[in-house]
Amino acid sequence: MIGRHRSTVEREIKRHSGRYRPEPAQRKAVARHEGKDKHEAFTPAIMNFVADRLKKDYGPEQIKGRADRDNDPCVSPERI
Repeated sequence: MIGRHRSTVEREIKRHSGRYRPEPAQRKAVARHEGKDKHEAFTPAIMNFVADRLKKDYGPEQIKGRADRDNDPCVSPERI
């Protein structure tokens, strides 16, 4: 047993033309994920932006919404 559901194993075998080779599979997986957007880091500039809005009694959703509307980088309301 490899600790994966049967359908997962079947999908991987099908994806790799009937023969599973872990090294090329890992390279392909990494390549698929490289182009995805990464989470915005909580930089000092963003921290100052958030802290300023919190002092003005803005809520996390309001802070994120305003940042999105102004095309400013910001973290998620849950992170705030």
